[in-house]
Amino acid sequence: MNRRSSIRLLGQILAGTSAGSFLSRLLADNPKSNSVLPEQDFTIHSDVRLVLLDVSVQDKEGGFVEGLSKDNFRVVEDGRQQTITIFDANDLPVTIGILVDESRSMTPKRNEVLNAAATFVQESNPLDEVFVLNFNDDVKPGLPSDKPFSSDIDELRQVLYKGVPQGRTALYDSIVAGLRQLEIGQQSRKSLVLISDGGDNSSSHNRR
Repeated sequence: MNRRSSIRLLGQILAGTSAGSFLSRLLADNPKSNSVLPEQDFTIHSDVRLVLLDVSVQDKEGGFVEGLSKDNFRVVEDGRQQTITIFDANDLPVTIGILVDESRSMTPKRNEVLNAAATFVQESNPLDEVFVLNFNDDVKPGLPSDKPFSSDIDELRQVLYKGVPQGRTALYDSIVAGLRQLEIGQQSRKSLVLISDGGDNSSSHNRR
């Protein structure tokens, strides 16, 4: 039995029992093994054979190109072309937080900014978890307190537009609140989108 098959066999055995239980049985079934296996820690090594690459392709206008297959890509490492063994072009769901600056200075550009945010929501995956935080002097959740996330596009659009531009800019506080809410999201991929026109002048948190 070569080393590779030995490791495979060990992996199969350990799948149904703990390492300690396996070694105990090995010693019990092989009395002479006490002289062969001294008391020491056992280490199992493995090599990484699969590397995950997240890729997006844009056209000259900045739009995302869809319908690509693995034949459209080449992966080269140290000058050697690598085989693409798995290719998945699905739009995976994410947890997204949208932080909207509702300070007074945002008044002249409010409609343009909110239209862009609404378009962003409109194009999201139906399985995305999305939340909105509006901020000026302080941070206010857009969704009801008992509903941290939503995938309802109409509801999210209403939340984006319900604020009133006034006061100053608690930008750092909004980022802290947004990061905390991202942590409770269920999707493995998370993103925070900040829409603001300037620096912070009202937060209890500082830049550090």
